[in-house]
Amino acid sequence: MFALAVAAAIAASPGAKDSAVAEITRLEQQWGEAFVKRDFAFIERIVAPEYRLVGTYPDGSFGIIRRAEWMKNSRAFTHHAFAVETVDVNHAGNTVVASAQGLWTVTMRPGEPPRAVRFFVTDTWVRRHAQWQVIHRYSQSLPGAAWPPVASRKPAAK
Repeated sequence: MFALAVAAAIAASPGAKDSAVAEITRLEQQWGEAFVKRDFAFIERIVAPEYRLVGTYPDGSFGIIRRAEWMKNSRAFTHHAFAVETVDVNHAGNTVVASAQGLWTVTMRPGEPPRAVRFFVTDTWVRRHAQWQVIHRYSQSLPGAAWPPVASRKPAAK
């Protein structure tokens, strides 16, 4: 019991929280780089078995893609470039929710020219067996949004 209490205290400490924020920020960057490098061993490690990608479209429709289909697509696409900026990381115990914006340059079908896709994502990460894995991503494409990004809108302090 004492060991569990110590582990919980360490996980709740500001140092552990800062460490998780830095690690998730780094993993978000490495995830994008792994696409460009075609480092699917890295991607296999960080994408959890129950992973889902949920995306919305301008007409209000949405799609939900499970891990197997997502992994198949990620290997079929040609990833030319990926830039990401993690804008928020919210850490609670063994769970982290990270929000990031970026620009992905990809060819999705043979013979098509590369296209730039501006996006905003929210990723849910869970710490298991001393490593972080992403279990869920909500993604919204931002057609026409500037890159580099414009200044964020934050609520005024009270």
